[in-house]
Amino acid sequence: MSKADDTAPARPAAKRKPAPRGRKAVIGKLWKAAQTQLEAHEAHLAELPAGTAASETDAKTLATLARTVRELVALDSAAVGGGRTVRG
Repeated sequence: MSKADDTAPARPAAKRKPAPRGRKAVIGKLWKAAQTQLEAHEAHLAELPAGTAASETDAKTLATLARTVRELVALDSAAVGGGRTVRG
């Protein structure tokens, strides 16, 4: 290390949003994200012309959202069994 390196100013640390604390906060954020995605998908389907069938991509998106919600419900059920309610 040279003498110039010793006198160089320290770079400021990058500012980050604080991480959610605990399982409850993480699951709550996942519920919020799933709700946002579902609302966006519903809006997309509502914009389809009358009589138009949804595409295969739309069907896959809906299946993924359904699986996500099913998994979140299972997480909520596990938390309730522990005496806590996660969804908020």
